Amino acid sequence: MERSIFFSLLLVASIFSSCKDKNTNSLLEANSSQVLTCNLENPSDSITNEEVEMLKFMREEEKLARDVYRYLYKKYALKVFNNIANSEDTHMGEILCLLNQYHISDPASIEEGVFNNQAIQVLYNQLIEQGNISLTEALKVGATIEDVDIRDLMESRAKTSQLSLIFLID
Repeated sequence: MERSIFFSLLLVASIFSSCKDKNTNSLLEANSSQVLTCNLENPSDSITNEEVEMLKFMREEEKLARDVYRYLYKKYALKVFNNIANSEDTHMGEILCLLNQYHISDPASIEEGVFNNQAIQVLYNQLIEQGNISLTEALKVGATIEDVDIRDLMESRAKTSQLSLIFLID
C-alpha cells in the first residue's frame, strides 16, 4: 500500500513538474490598503459575516499551501513544489482582491510560516514536520493540502450565494 501511494504521488509530481516553471511576483506583499485591479463576477455591495470569515480563512489557507510548498521546494528542489506554490500565490491574490472589494482587513501575515488563525498555524507546523521526514512524506503533505483545500472549498461553496465568491471558489 505504501509503495502504491508513493508511485501515485510520484506520477502526479511528474505531471506537474512538466508545467512551465515561472517566477511570479508574490502577491502576499500586497496588503489590504493596496488596491489591486480585480475582475469580479457581479460583486454585491455587502457580504454576510459568515462570508467575511470564510474569505479570511480562505486567504490564510491558501497562504498555508503556498508557504508549505515553498518550504518543500527549498528542501527538495522538486519543481512541482515551486509550480504549485506559484499557483497558490495567484489564489491568494484573487482572495485579496475580494478582501479589498469588501473593505476587509487582510489576515495574512507577510512573514512566511506565520498565521493569525491558530488552527492553520498548528496544521502548518504539522505539515512541515511531516514534510521534513522524506520526499515521500513531502509528496503526501502535498496530497493532504489539496484534499483539505478541496473539502474546504466545497463546504464554502455551500455557504454562499454571492456570485463573486462562487466564481472564486469554482
